[in-house]
Amino acid sequence: GHEVPTGEVGELTVKSAANMRCYLNLPEATAETVRDGWLYTGDLARVDDEGLIYIVDRKKSIIIRGGENIACLEVEGALHRHPAVAEAGVFPIPDQRLGEIVGAGVQLKPQADVDESALKDFLADHLARFKIPDRIWLRRDPLPRGGTDKTDRRALRAECLDTEQGTRQ
Repeated sequence: GHEVPTGEVGELTVKSAANMRCYLNLPEATAETVRDGWLYTGDLARVDDEGLIYIVDRKKSIIIRGGENIACLEVEGALHRHPAVAEAGVFPIPDQRLGEIVGAGVQLKPQADVDESALKDFLADHLARFKIPDRIWLRRDPLPRGGTDKTDRRALRAECLDTEQGTRQ
């Protein structure tokens, strides 16, 4: 509802004659998305000194770990820097003490040889400590995809947590 300083992350809002007026027959969804003529996109973005806008993540793709906001895309980007990682998906895991903690599903490249501990050590040079995943599931098969061919974080999370439940039984 207010402008944030240059470089800080906030929700991207747009006000234009080209904005949508409403969702058809969905007044509650419209009231949540369009307020005082501003369209709340659900995208988290920052503006640099030159006025360029950088989308950081989706508002719904934020993990809140003990009051700290963690963008899933930032953690995924750091994981992708590792030479053994083919792709990564990051998601929240419920935690009694912190509310949520960071989990990641990682597809390794063929013949890659890395373990969870080595990935966490690598991430220590690229992320703040509280952003490093508490649990990393390594896999050889591709991450699940949705209809738009984007990583399906919900399906990945369910697969990873189901795998962990299976190992505890």
